[in-house]
Amino acid sequence: MIMKVLTEADSIIEKILGKQEYEEGASYRLLSWCAFIYAGEDTLLHNYMTGKTVYVCDGEYHAENCPLSGFSSGLLKELVSDWFMVPEDTDDVRLLEELRSAMKLFDNKKGVNSYKILTTTDCNARCFYCYEAGIKKENMSDETAGKTVDFIEKNKGDGKVTLSWFGGEPMMNTRVMDIICDGLKEKGIEYASVMTSNGYLFDPDLIKKAVDKWHLKNIQITLDGTEDIYNKVKAYKDADRNPYERVIGNIEDLAYAGVRVNIRLNMGVDNFEDTMMLIDELVRLFSEDQNISAYVSGLFQETEKKDACLKKDLSGKLIAAGKKLAVIGLDRGRIKNLHTRTGGCMADNDDHLGISPSGALMKCEHHIYDRLAGSLNEGIDVAAADLWKKRMQEGKLCGSCPVRPVCYRIEGCPVSHPCDESEQREYILRKESQIIKNHEFINRKGTKNVDLTEVSGDEIC
Repeated sequence: MIMKVLTEADSIIEKILGKQEYEEGASYRLLSWCAFIYAGEDTLLHNYMTGKTVYVCDGEYHAENCPLSGFSSGLLKELVSDWFMVPEDTDDVRLLEELRSAMKLFDNKKGVNSYKILTTTDCNARCFYCYEAGIKKENMSDETAGKTVDFIEKNKGDGKVTLSWFGGEPMMNTRVMDIICDGLKEKGIEYASVMTSNGYLFDPDLIKKAVDKWHLKNIQITLDGTEDIYNKVKAYKDADRNPYERVIGNIEDLAYAGVRVNIRLNMGVDNFEDTMMLIDELVRLFSEDQNISAYVSGLFQETEKKDACLKKDLSGKLIAAGKKLAVIGLDRGRIKNLHTRTGGCMADNDDHLGISPSGALMKCEHHIYDRLAGSLNEGIDVAAADLWKKRMQEGKLCGSCPVRPVCYRIEGCPVSHPCDESEQREYILRKESQIIKNHEFINRKGTKNVDLTEVSGDEIC
C-alpha cells in the first residue's frame, strides 16, 4: 500500500516546524488535529495543523481496520517526520498555540493593501434576511472617493491593491468606483477588484467597464431560489423585467467576459427542496462554464427565531446540498488554507480596512457606524483597530475538535459564537468535503499537471 502527497503543507508552517525527528523505541500516536477521510475508494489523511494531505491508493483500506501500530517502520517514520504522528506525551494544544504565535512573527507585511469599499448603503432589493435592513441610506460622495484614493496611496504596502466593492448594492453608485479606479491609475498604483452584488444592475456596457476600468476579477452573486421564489425574496424595487432572468443572463455575460462568478445559494429552514431544484437548474445552465461556481450558505438567523432544534435540521440539509454541488462539479476550484489560522477575518487583519460611504474606517461591515478604526480625514486609530484582535473564548466542544487549527473566531464578532453539536458536525463535514474536493480536483486534472510526490514505497499492514 502506497501513500502519496495530495496537498503539501503550508510553506511557512514547514519552515517553523521543520521535520520532526523519529526516535527508535518511542511510542507514537496520531496528532489530535489529523483525521482520516474517506473519498470513494480512497482514504485520505489530512493534517489540519500543517495543511498536508496524503492519500492511500487502496480501496480496501480503512483506518479502523488498520491501526497505526500496523504501519511499516518506513511509513511510520514519514508520518512522524511530517507531524501526522507525535510522541504519546505531546501536548497538542500547546504545540498548536506555539505554532500560531510563531506564524504571527512571520506576518510582517507593511501597510494596508486590501480595502472593502461601501459605495452605498442603499440597495435595489428588499431581502427579508438582510442584516442591513433599517440602516441609514447613504451614498459615498465624489469628494470621499477622492480622499479614498489619497488614503490608499499613503497607506498601501508593496504589491497590488485589492478593492472589494460592497454595499448595500455597490452597483447603485458606480460613479465613485470610476473615480477611485481612475485615481489609482493616475498615481500608478496597480489594483484589482472583487465585488459582492445581487447582479441585477449590470448591462453589457457596465460589464465591459467592470473588466476594463475596475479590473474586476471575481464577483459573488446570491440566488435565493428558483425563479418564482427568487423574485419574491429579492422584491426588487422598480424592476423593469423578470429579475431572475436578468441576473442569470448577467452571470453568464460576466463569466464570458472573464470574471469568475461565485453563486451563493442562501438556504433557510423552508427552502431546501427549492434549493436542490435550483442546483439542477444551474447545472443545466452552467455546467460547462469553468468561470462559474456555486456554494450553499445557511440562513441560521431563522433558526434562532423559531424552534432551536431546527438548527440541526438546517445543518443536515446544508451538508446534503453541499454534497450535491460537489458531485455535479459546480463547487469548482481547489480549496486552500486548510491549515492553522492566525486570524478570523478582515476585522483582525492589519492588511485590511473597510471604508464606509461617509469615509469612516471600519474593521467589520456589520459595524459601519460604531466600533470604528478611524477615518479618512484622521487616519487609522490603531488602538481601536486592535480591539478587534481579541480571540473568542473557546466553547466546551473545542478541546479535542480535529478542525480546531482552522477555526479561529474573534470576540465581539456579530455572527460568530461557540458551536453546538450540530454546528460542529456541519463545520467538520464541510472541511472534510473541501478536502475530498481537492482530491477529486487533482484526479480530474491528472497527475501530469500536479505535484503528486510519492512519500514512501513501504506498504501498510
